[in-house]
Amino acid sequence: MIQNLDLLADLLERNYGMKNPQICQLSSGATQTTMLVIDGSNKLVLKAFHDSHAATLVAEFQDYLRNAGLGVPIIVKTTNEKLFLVNNTISIVLMEYVDGHGIGWADETEKLDHMLVSSITSMLAKMHLAALAFKNDDRFLELIKGLRPMPLEVSVEGVNIAELRTALIHGDLTRENIIVSSSYDSVTSFIDFGDTMYSYLAYDLAVLLTQVFVTKTWGMDIQGIKRFMEAYSKQNPLSPGEQKSLIAFMLLKNNSLIDEVNQSDDIVRGSDNAQSIKRSAQAKITLIQENEVHLKNIFENL
Repeated sequence: MIQNLDLLADLLERNYGMKNPQICQLSSGATQTTMLVIDGSNKLVLKAFHDSHAATLVAEFQDYLRNAGLGVPIIVKTTNEKLFLVNNTISIVLMEYVDGHGIGWADETEKLDHMLVSSITSMLAKMHLAALAFKNDDRFLELIKGLRPMPLEVSVEGVNIAELRTALIHGDLTRENIIVSSSYDSVTSFIDFGDTMYSYLAYDLAVLLTQVFVTKTWGMDIQGIKRFMEAYSKQNPLSPGEQKSLIAFMLLKNNSLIDEVNQSDDIVRGSDNAQSIKRSAQAKITLIQENEVHLKNIFENL
């Protein structure tokens, strides 16, 4: 997506007051590129978007959460005090680099520590409550103007999807995006808000459940899900419709990952990483279907 790093460095110098920033690419996708920026002794993360509105959602939501006391990266403003920069074909959001590591896939994290589950639960519930409060902010109405809650293509028997609570959500709470303490017993930050969207709180919950508690290697941590959901519902009670929608949203997330791989170009689709994502999503779908009775019992009896 970003072809000219010299041009990007020039933008940072002119709009953020940097001097000879060093830039390297961390990851790239269809809609955004993530860069590491070294400015003297400072390490920063830069996200570049094709869509200026996507950049606006990320910057405004993340800044709101930070000001509400949530552990998310600080947005670095331009010299003109703007939360993001729009320049021709790209829009830039610059933020602090958060030291630490995600939950990861080490053997000791197969079943998450009770204290860590409690910390994840508390952080997510606080973020969702803050997201709901943000709906009373004038900025929110401007941000979602013309938008419909995503994803659109889900149907749950006996549930009116339109009645589920909506807000801006993170949308990609994977193990890698949940930064934890060195002792693995508490969350220090949620990172990578690049998939911020206007959606259902229940969808955000389902994404975390399938990304953190369901793995192709270790299977499904039913007890971890039970502890998580019981604690979350005490801090942010779910409606009956939200409870019933979780399994459908978990399946939808994994089917969406498979569709993304299948619809990518030949080079990307054939890569080891893409095939690993597809196999993982297929395995998770099977696990969710095999444990549907157990999951329903947890979700619908909170």
